[in-house]
Amino acid sequence: MRKMFFACLAIFMSFSAFSTNKIITRTTKGGGPDGFDETTYFEDGTNIKIDCKGAGNSSCPDVPSVQPSGVGVSYALSEIAKGFLNGNTTIQDSNGDNFLVKWKSENISGLDALITVQPVLD
Repeated sequence: MRKMFFACLAIFMSFSAFSTNKIITRTTKGGGPDGFDETTYFEDGTNIKIDCKGAGNSSCPDVPSVQPSGVGVSYALSEIAKGFLNGNTTIQDSNGDNFLVKWKSENISGLDALITVQPVLD
């Protein structure tokens, strides 16, 4: 029985180690030229939530580089900076995984924006 428990635990841990494609929600509101007053980063088993608000001196937290879906946040921010304030697209990361990226921003600075990135399940 004990061996079975450890075998199941090892299998579960190997699956969770590879399930890095989380749903990302990044919300910014009222940021200033030097950043944000309040920033929060929350991560659980399936989600990453980043909230940044108010004018201040802190940068909005980045998505960890080990998170493949983080490429979607960078993509949306670059599109916002080009003047595409609303949009959605499917992108593929270097591992061949597809992600649906949606964004909406009030300005090209991206200081008042909502970006969501979620894996596309085949």
